[in-house]
Amino acid sequence: MRGGYRQAAYWWWRRTINFFARHHAIAWLLLGLIMLATIGPMSVRPVTLLGPNTERFAAFLALGIVFSLSYPNRLVYVGMVLFLCCGLFELGQYLMPGRHADISNFLVKMAGAGMGIAVMALFRDRIAARQPPN
Repeated sequence: MRGGYRQAAYWWWRRTINFFARHHAIAWLLLGLIMLATIGPMSVRPVTLLGPNTERFAAFLALGIVFSLSYPNRLVYVGMVLFLCCGLFELGQYLMPGRHADISNFLVKMAGAGMGIAVMALFRDRIAARQPPN
């Protein structure tokens, strides 16, 4: 069966996009959870064996992916919103005792968010190029 995997990949992609596009709350909930972990007290922040920069990168990578799936036709706006959120989260840490803001943290967060947006944009374009004929 020629093209079966392509049709299956396209079907999976459209189903995933439609799910996230209808459920914007998932993206905003994830943003709220990351905000709580970033600005909240240190006791709220999850700790893994990966180290803080890897955790930051992974969290914002996931955020970039989920926002890109939720708003697939507005990737420039998604990038601007995530850029603004990264900056506001770092500035918000100045208000919290025991937390410190750093430009390198901001850059790691932006790299993660940007990578998430870029990966989903490339994946979307690649799937669209393989779209089965109607």
